[in-house]
Amino acid sequence: MRRIHRIDDFVRAPVGAFVVGASWLAWCAGPDLGGTVVWGRPSERDADELSRVWEYDRALPGRFDVVSDLSRLAAVEPRSFERLVSYVAGRRDEYDRRVRRHALVRPAGLEGAAVAGFNLLIAPRFEWAAHATAAEAFAWLGRGDGERVRVAVEARATEAAGADLTVSSLRALLARTPQLEAAAAAAALRLPLRTLQRTLAAAGTSFRDEVARARVDVARQLIAATDDKLDAIARRVGLASATQLARLFQRLTGRPPSAFRK
Repeated sequence: MRRIHRIDDFVRAPVGAFVVGASWLAWCAGPDLGGTVVWGRPSERDADELSRVWEYDRALPGRFDVVSDLSRLAAVEPRSFERLVSYVAGRRDEYDRRVRRHALVRPAGLEGAAVAGFNLLIAPRFEWAAHATAAEAFAWLGRGDGERVRVAVEARATEAAGADLTVSSLRALLARTPQLEAAAAAAALRLPLRTLQRTLAAAGTSFRDEVARARVDVARQLIAATDDKLDAIARRVGLASATQLARLFQRLTGRPPSAFRK
């Protein structure tokens, strides 16, 4: 796919091209397949740009499949979310006629719930499904060109977002599996271990810091949503005991998990 630098140019002739914003990449691999990758914390300006760039489907000849990869979102800003909901709601009837299938790749945690709720708010009549990874999303579409397109899109997105995308991708991965070790995480992200370590250092963090953050984030969700004992929660996030969890929790949040539960 060739890169186009202006949104208006992409909207006029999207097939075989992609365009990049501050926290998003929009692409169109063919006359019946396009999508978006979003990362970081999209601002209201980003939401407005996405509303403009999503007009590209008007240049497509017929019905089409869409892949929305939001797995790298660090946070969902309420005003940005509202703007995008308003835009899609305004085109709902048109989308219902023209979208064939929508594969949604959701982030972990509360952001994932918000993203999955997007389609519930719109209540589309076309077929859609939420997935944990882009590989699952493209496989669900069952297209012969799916894997080739996925690899190309992820390469373009990685190049566009650089270290920010690597960090947010790692955080999304650790949110699902906080017990992962560095080598396994690098393999899952399809990066050499040293490249992952260098990229994290350039972003001002480390694998150890990201694992600690993920363990506390997942522990907070489990403490809030379940009655599980702290020992069980500690084991689920990759720690040996409730004592280890309490020390880590206190260091990162300033209070023990027992106080958070109360």
